[in-house]
Amino acid sequence: MILRQNNLIIGMKDNNNGVQDGNYNGKITDIRLKAQQATQYGFKDILTAEVEIDLDVTQIKKNTSYYISDKEGTRFSRFLDDMKIDRNSEEFDVNELLDVKVEVTIKNNKVGDTVYSNIDRIVAI
Repeated sequence: MILRQNNLIIGMKDNNNGVQDGNYNGKITDIRLKAQQATQYGFKDILTAEVEIDLDVTQIKKNTSYYISDKEGTRFSRFLDDMKIDRNSEEFDVNELLDVKVEVTIKNNKVGDTVYSNIDRIVAI
């Protein structure tokens, strides 16, 4: 059985929280740089973000990460644009992103019988 209240979905069987696809208000509650992390693509520098998402009934926290790259068209370049960060500046302190109000887009992906609610996009508002 699945229990639902507005946009929050909780399955009794496996107790996986899910969020319906869509856009939600939230804020960035944690931001971290990680240097030379082992990935399936070799060692990469990564930016991780934790976002508190307002579901009307409650708030949940979701995490996402970005491989840091100067290449155009990557998820990271889209994140910089969406957060209104000037890519031509010499330096940016990522701590400035803490508590920034954002619109979060959630996309659900099903793998086998499990549905994963993932952050697809974070846009400063």
